[in-house]
Formats: sequence, C-alpha cells, structure tokens
Amino acid sequence: MRNRIYEWHDSYMKNRPVILHPRLCERDGWQGGASLHENIEFIVGCSGEGFVSCDGRKVDVTTGDIVCLNAYVAHAVSAVHDFSYQCLIVDSHFCRANGIDTTAMRFKEKIRDQRLFSLFEEINRAHCSEEPYAAVSLRGALLSFIAHLASNHRAVGASAAPPPESVQLAITYMKANLSHPITLAALAAESGLSRTHFAHRFKKSLGVPPLVYLNTLRMERASAMLAESDRPIAEIAAACGFESPSYFARTFRRTFGVLPSRYRDMQKDGGAQ
Repeated sequence: MRNRIYEWHDSYMKNRPVILHPRLCERDGWQGGASLHENIEFIVGCSGEGFVSCDGRKVDVTTGDIVCLNAYVAHAVSAVHDFSYQCLIVDSHFCRANGIDTTAMRFKEKIRDQRLFSLFEEINRAHCSEEPYAAVSLRGALLSFIAHLASNHRAVGASAAPPPESVQLAITYMKANLSHPITLAALAAESGLSRTHFAHRFKKSLGVPPLVYLNTLRMERASAMLAESDRPIAEIAAACGFESPSYFARTFRRTFGVLPSRYRDMQKDGGAQ
C-alpha cells in the first residue's frame, strides 16, 4: 500500500466528536484510495462481503463484523460481493480528554462482540436524533463504546508507529497556515531538516510529497467550507491559500470531479458525502 493520503478530520469534527456515515462498495471495487489518520476508525459490516487492507494485511469483513482501524494505520476497503457498511471515525482529542488515548493504544483488528455492536447502534441512534439532549447522549454512547473496546479488545504485540515528529510538525504548520503561501523550504525549516531530507522522510512516511499532501488539506478545508457556509467561492479560495479563483476551481474539479459551485449544490441536496 504505497500511495497513502493522510486525512485531516478537524473541519468535520468541530461540533461532534465523530464522523458516521453509510458506505457501499461494489463488487471488485475499492471505496476510495488508501488513507491514514490519527483518529481511530471502525468499519461495521451491514450486508455483503468485503475486506479491509490494513497496512497491507487483508482483514475479511461481513455482516456483524467490526474492523478496528488503529491510529496511523493505512487502510482501504474493497468488496468481494457488493458490500455495505457503516464507517465510524472517533476524534482522538475527545478520547484523550476523557482518559483514553487511542493514539497510544492498539486494538484487535477484527471484532465480533454483540455488546460492542449494541453500543455502536446506540451511537448511531444518538447521531441521527434531533432530541434536545442528543449531543450529550452521543458523547455518553461514544465513551461507553470506547471504554468497552479498551477493556476487552486491546491487542498484544507490535503496532504501527505514528509519523516521525518532523513530519507531524510540518503537518501542524500546514494546518495553521493554509490561507498563506507555504513553500517546501518553510516546511523543512519547521521540521528542523534540510529540504531534501525532509521531502524524503515525508514521502516515505505518508506516501506522497509534502506539497501534494498540502493540496489535499486545502481541498478538504475547501469542501468543508462549501458545505457549511454560504461564503463566496472566491473568498473560500483565498482562505484555502489560492490567489486565483479560477485555479482553485480547476484544482477542486480535478480533486472532486465537479466544480465548487456544483459541489455546494450537491451538499445542500444531500447528494454527496
């Protein structure tokens, strides 16, 4: 799994400590490319058969299975037969704030546990609820889920390591300065390495060059801003580090397959995840 993209979920977790959505992966097809991130993620099988590639290891999954994708593990989902599943991503900051550091722990990759599945269903109900205290219920269900996982499904043995500190420093700098020009020299200086050494280490760790990853962060921020606000597209382009709105539009279309204006319409219509 050589080509990996480091996902940034901060924009999507401003109001809730989870991302939760259904997915369908068609037979012999991949649901997107390989990705990794600091948040713990769960693939919950609903119907059909598929598998998850976890740092190159193939983990089969079917109805009722829960596959745990530990922090910083590169992963991608594929289908044997048409495979539908729920994807749950849990904010690592929320977990740490409540005494469970999911970035420092490793859990079993494949789990069949009716209690854990029931707790997941509680998370799902709270996530979809419009009741006055649904946000409190969601956090309570999430903590119960993570606490049960930590008590009963810790893994023994070697685990994936997070990206080197130099890479994490560069990513932090990128996130803090997305609206400004960012050069490879500035990223290397932030990491404390020479440009050549930094570029080599970054690509070895995440599978893509640093400026390609920077563009991914900018596109993620842009897609979140388009979905969550009515700000003019030219203003969003500038906030994401693009001096030219036309270049922003071309880059966005190359990434998402549609122009920014169409993407916003699709989000309002509920036609895109």
